[in-house]
Amino acid sequence: MSACFTDIASGYSDAEAFERMLQGEGHYVSFGTGLQASTGLNPIPGYTGLSWNGATGFGGDPGYIDFSATGRIQYDAQLGDKWTIIFRDDADVTNIGAAYRSDGYYSLDGGATTGQWYRGNTPQTNAYVDVLDGVLTFFNDNAGTNAVDDLVILPYMATSAMMDIWTSADDAMPFFGPMPVMRTTGHFIAEQHSYMVGEVTGVSYVAKPQHISGNVSSTWVTNAKIVDFTLSEVSETYVRTDVL
Repeated sequence: MSACFTDIASGYSDAEAFERMLQGEGHYVSFGTGLQASTGLNPIPGYTGLSWNGATGFGGDPGYIDFSATGRIQYDAQLGDKWTIIFRDDADVTNIGAAYRSDGYYSLDGGATTGQWYRGNTPQTNAYVDVLDGVLTFFNDNAGTNAVDDLVILPYMATSAMMDIWTSADDAMPFFGPMPVMRTTGHFIAEQHSYMVGEVTGVSYVAKPQHISGNVSSTWVTNAKIVDFTLSEVSETYVRTDVL
């Protein structure tokens, strides 16, 4: 399948996020059988206060983790200044979809908002995320046990629209795929979802004449970035089901 994405905006942040999503950058931890990400990334040794639960969570797949009141886990994902963290909070009871971005934007159950995400001021969720020196630290900021599922670590800032959609995903289906493979759904896909590998095949910029105020002539102004890409379906056996 071939298609293109067009971003007409200052800075082209939407196009950059789309490109990096297509390329499968990041890590996805489904907690299907343990703590390893689909990319092979393991937590830093020394995690405490958590246990793996084999029951089926809200994502429809078996497996999530229960955090005690002092539980914490860390992943050295080598993150830079820009990142996005997504997860299901209290996955066995209330199922809050939560996404936090390095610029302070966050989305809870598809609701866009802006504020602080750090411990002690995390709105509506019991989980606490922090990124320091490229390492993600994940805490339980609750007096009791808290369940977490479908952890996604992205080394870029997802768009606000992406975050809102991912946190409002259907309760009966995991909202992310085992990167670098993507889980896709839509009108052109017969199954509930398919696994795809994305490839960016070209990037171009389109300019059109725009009148500049105070100038009698027009000038060419770059105002659109076009990303050409392909999606190739792969069999489910291609996906590392042992870590999903």
